[in-house]
This record gives sequence, structure tokens and C-alpha cells, in this order.
Amino acid sequence: MLERTDVAGRMLEGLGMVPAFDDLIISTPEALPLVESGKYEAHCVSCRKEKRFRRDVLVLKFKITSQCQYFGTILDAYINLDFGRGNSRKAPTRSKLASWLRVIARFDPAVDTAKFRLSTFGNYLFLVRVETSEEDSTQSACEPCSRVTQILDVIGRLSGDAR
Repeated sequence: MLERTDVAGRMLEGLGMVPAFDDLIISTPEALPLVESGKYEAHCVSCRKEKRFRRDVLVLKFKITSQCQYFGTILDAYINLDFGRGNSRKAPTRSKLASWLRVIARFDPAVDTAKFRLSTFGNYLFLVRVETSEEDSTQSACEPCSRVTQILDVIGRLSGDAR
């Protein structure tokens, strides 16, 4: 039954129509994590290739390990994969991916930047830059959010195998 306060329902009844709604239960995630912009220690807990807006994108998830109020917060980082197709791609020299791999290679020269596995990111502890979008930013039209925008340095190795 429609409540008398349901304006849309009363308008539809006046036209001889009965409102119909699918009985779906939809859950939404909690609010996006907000972290103050700055430099933090973090390690990469996952790296996956996804399709976003008809483009291939690497989505990396970093867990903040700095001893601060944001300890344990997980933030995303995005890298466009607009170059090449398939499982074997060659990153342009000036790409974000190539830049991040050079940071790793400076710390660990054994890492082959010409050919590597995405799991390489999980082997190191990084110093990362976190930025928070503003409410009116084009990055996040709905609400502000924080993300890792840059790997600044490698602080240490987390596992014995760097390949």
C-alpha cells in the first residue's frame, strides 16, 4: 500500500498506474578511506589488471605501514596500460610503470626492468606519496578520496626472492 505522503505514488495512482519496484537488496561499500596528503611507508598487497573505461589499467593496493593514525589503511594506485596488447607489453620510458620499476631497480639491481612479474611490487616496502582529491576535483566527482600517486623510494625488501 502507498502512503498518503508518497507524492510520486499518488501522482501515478491519479494516472491509473501502480508503481512497481524490483525487490533488490543492494549493499554499498563503506566510505572511501581518507588519508592526509603526504609521504608514508607502505607495501603493495595486490596488483591486478582491470578494464576501466574501455582501457586496461593496473590497480595496485597499498597498505600503509607507517606508525600513524592511518596504519593499516589500504589505498589504491592506478597505472594506465594503454601501450601494446596481450600479456607481453613494453612500457614507454616515460610511463609511470617504467618510473616505478626504475625506483625498484635502484634499490635492487637484480630486478630486470625489461621483463618482470607484477608480483615484484609485493616484495618491497616503499615510501609512497598519498594525495587526496578535493570534492570538486575531476578525479572523484562524487566524494573526495585518497590514493597512492607515486612510489618515491624503496625502504627495504619484504621477501628473499626479488624476481
